[in-house]
Amino acid sequence: MKLWTQLAPIVKVAIGLAVLLCVYDFSQRVMIATNVNTRDVSDFDASRYQVPTLTQASEVTAWLEARAQAQEQQQVEETAPEEAKTPLIEGGVNLGEMRVRVRGIYSPAQSSEQIALLEAQHLTERSLELTEVTQGYVLENYEVTKINVGSVTFTGADGSTVVIPVFDY
Repeated sequence: MKLWTQLAPIVKVAIGLAVLLCVYDFSQRVMIATNVNTRDVSDFDASRYQVPTLTQASEVTAWLEARAQAQEQQQVEETAPEEAKTPLIEGGVNLGEMRVRVRGIYSPAQSSEQIALLEAQHLTERSLELTEVTQGYVLENYEVTKINVGSVTFTGADGSTVVIPVFDY
């Protein structure tokens, strides 16, 4: 209240006019000047107005179809037998249609060559095989070209090389 008494009279008048202007503006926006019951709507003819036919964009249609197919596939997978739900092995590398994981590398006492212990799992059938391999073994058109202490190198038919390290938990 002390601030109000210290203001100049011209500022007080300006503030009062601003408040009156706000009250007047508010009353004009809120208050309806006419009676709602006396409105004349007899000249409104709904048949004069036409709404355009709604169409769906082709991208939306394609997205909805893809979503429906994905949901259908998910339902098929959920109702499939438990054998088909076997998860893929962790830490493996895909070689063709197989996921391969190196479990270990060892050298037998009788020979100097190294042997790798591989787990190979088919991606669709999910069957798992444990195999001992040496250099020259072929798996899904990939040949074992080198067995190191910590990894196995595969070379594909197209010349590409894939190095798979020993899987460590």
